[in-house]
Amino acid sequence: DLDGTLMCETYPRCFEYMVFVDYALNNPKYTPTAEVKAVAQEIVDTRWQEKPSGISTRQAAAAAVAYKGMTPAELGEYVKGFMRSDAEGFTGLKRGEAFYLPMVEVVNFLEANGFTVYIVTATERNIVRALVKDTLGIPASRVIGTEYGYTATGQGDAADGDYTFAASDKVVFDGSYYGENAKMSKVDAIVREIGQQPVLAFGNSSGDVAMCKYVVTDNPYASLSYIVLADDEAREWGSTESVRAKIPDYDALGIGTELLADGCQEPDIEGIGPVMLLNECGKGIHPNARGNLLRGTFVSVGRSLFRDAVDPVRCRRVRGEKLAYGAAGGRFSRRGGTTAQRLELFKSERHRPGVLAGFAEVIVAIV
Repeated sequence: DLDGTLMCETYPRCFEYMVFVDYALNNPKYTPTAEVKAVAQEIVDTRWQEKPSGISTRQAAAAAVAYKGMTPAELGEYVKGFMRSDAEGFTGLKRGEAFYLPMVEVVNFLEANGFTVYIVTATERNIVRALVKDTLGIPASRVIGTEYGYTATGQGDAADGDYTFAASDKVVFDGSYYGENAKMSKVDAIVREIGQQPVLAFGNSSGDVAMCKYVVTDNPYASLSYIVLADDEAREWGSTESVRAKIPDYDALGIGTELLADGCQEPDIEGIGPVMLLNECGKGIHPNARGNLLRGTFVSVGRSLFRDAVDPVRCRRVRGEKLAYGAAGGRFSRRGGTTAQRLELFKSERHRPGVLAGFAEVIVAIV
């Protein structure tokens, strides 16, 4: 997952909402329709309040209309420009820098050890492609998200099956969208676009539960899913009280939850957990002004999966200071062994006998 899992979503709303607001209300080259303007203004007016009911659907539909006629590349360029803007409610932080260092290191660690990482998100995929290209280094082909409709500039009202793309054509957004990529839609997307069942999943909300359950259900390989709860009240607008209040809800859904502060025991291979509290496990993150989400080193995300194993983080500087990188290496908990030995064990484990767990075939999804 992206928002609330890989990156901050409290500045003051998620990136997709805020870039839409900027485009609709602040772009001198665009005149919004009354409906688009109303949705953008609703987001502005309620940005420090509880999210209005149904706003996700209204925002997606309005954004599809706003970006009508743009090419995906043009939207990507607008996103890159917005990434350089200051993150509202934070100090010393640009919007494009607001990734959680713990989760960035998870991605880098997995990539460095031969796993293939996908982002499966409810955010429109071209926006995410621009966001992660120069930060996480995840290629466009491994970004799955909400889809806007496309058309050719010369297609007019012709149906796709009746039109042949011409040399003079460009592919542009047609003003429609295909529904939010959340909950069961994420499972559909993984089956359709990846074609293999992932072995790891990371999410942060009820929109990710279907995905997390799918990853650990009847999987031929050893598999785990994690729920990330951002409880950091010093560097982000988290709330320890509200985060911990969610845990019974996940218990009711059959998702195992354990806190890193309580020792983070290894979860049952058939279950989902542990819940990862970023404030509890983000040891070493610089304690200065709110907004320094990217600084310091992270050494204990999901200690049941791996511990003290972090690779250099490919991301931007904050306040002109180079990021403090963590040293690779370390040991795994409970089952013990070095990082390399634990990875070999993870590669060879499987739920059912007779299934060859080829490392090159293992797919990891950040869902």
